[in-house]
Amino acid sequence: MYAKDAMRTHISTANIHENVQDVIERMRESHHRMLPVVDQDGVVQGELSTTSIIHHIIPDYILHGDLKDVSYAPDISFLQKHYNESMKQKVIDVMDAKPHAVHQNKSLLCVASELLRVSTHGYLLVVDDNHVLLGIISTGDILNALSSTLEK
Repeated sequence: MYAKDAMRTHISTANIHENVQDVIERMRESHHRMLPVVDQDGVVQGELSTTSIIHHIIPDYILHGDLKDVSYAPDISFLQKHYNESMKQKVIDVMDAKPHAVHQNKSLLCVASELLRVSTHGYLLVVDDNHVLLGIISTGDILNALSSTLEK
């Protein structure tokens, strides 16, 4: 079995020119934590996720440990300010430009291994030879595919 046999093909996507605010609203409505970002030809450009947005609103000096104790920092007002600024930006400025993707013909064993090694969202993008988005695959999709083969 391959990634193409277990992936989901009905997926929402985002465009690099959209505002983050618009995309995050779609993500909330559809209960997604991540949307692939594609160009007009369906070629993967990146992914916008709740993690990439949080990463964007936390300053680098905190992320990299330059400031050892942040317990005294004004928490919610600080985050709210950076959040509001991020919502006004374009997707290209906030997205992860190097999303994890697998080829449609990768075996499920390879896909499962890669999901455990690199995925922060529990999903991998599935692409063809030209990096065109074909679908998304998760650990749950793999389990479902394995379960359906047992039933046959």
